Amino acid sequence: MKRMVASILLGLSLLLWPSLAKADPKADAAKWVQYGNQQYQAKQYDGAIQSFNSALKLDKTTAAAYQGLAYCYYYKGNKDYYQRYMQYANYYKAQAPAAAAAPAAGGASAYIEQGKKYLQARQYPYAAWAFNKATQVEPSNAQAWQGLGTSYAYQGNKAKAVEAFDHSLALQPNPQLQAYVNNLKAGAGATGEEKEEKQEPWVPYAMGAAVVVLGAIMIFLF
Repeated sequence: MKRMVASILLGLSLLLWPSLAKADPKADAAKWVQYGNQQYQAKQYDGAIQSFNSALKLDKTTAAAYQGLAYCYYYKGNKDYYQRYMQYANYYKAQAPAAAAAPAAGGASAYIEQGKKYLQARQYPYAAWAFNKATQVEPSNAQAWQGLGTSYAYQGNKAKAVEAFDHSLALQPNPQLQAYVNNLKAGAGATGEEKEEKQEPWVPYAMGAAVVVLGAIMIFLF
C-alpha cells in the first residue's frame, strides 16, 4: 500500500511540474524511470511503458528507460520488442561514462553477497528475496539475475528461473548458463508460471544431469 501511494505521488509530481523538464531533462527522465520501475514491480506493464517512453521524450539516451521497456515487453510476451529495446539499452550504456555505473553497482553488491550466503545455507526463498532486491537496485546486473534464477531453480520453479536466467544472458552471454537454460526449456513442457507452493521451499531442483550443470553455475556465480 505504501509503495502504491509513493508511486501515485511521484507520478503526480511529474505531471504537476512539467516546467522542471526544461531545467534539467536528464533529472526528470530519471524520475520517470523511477516511476516506471515502480509500476513494473507492481506488474503494471502498460503504465510502466508509458512512463519509460515519457523518460525517452526528455532524454533519448536514457539506457534505463530502454531496458525498462525491454523488460515490460518481455513479460507481455513480445520477444521482438524485448530484443530491440535491449539493444538500445546496451548501446547507450556503452556510451555512458564508466564511473556513472559505480554507485548502482555498489548498492546491489550487498544484496548479491547476502543472496550468496543464503544459497550456501540452502535457504533458497531468502536467497531469491536478496537477489530480487539486487535486481531492483541495479536491473543491469547480470550476476543478480543469475543468482535469482539459481534460487528459483533450486525451488523447482522452472518458469521463474528461466525468466531470470534470460535476463542475465541478455546482459552478459554465458555459454555454460545458456546450456542449462536450454535444458530447462526443453523439459519445461507447457509454458506458464509454476506456482511455488507446489513444492516445499527447501526441496532442491533435480533434473538428472542438469543438477550437475546447476552446481557448476553456482561455482561460476561465486
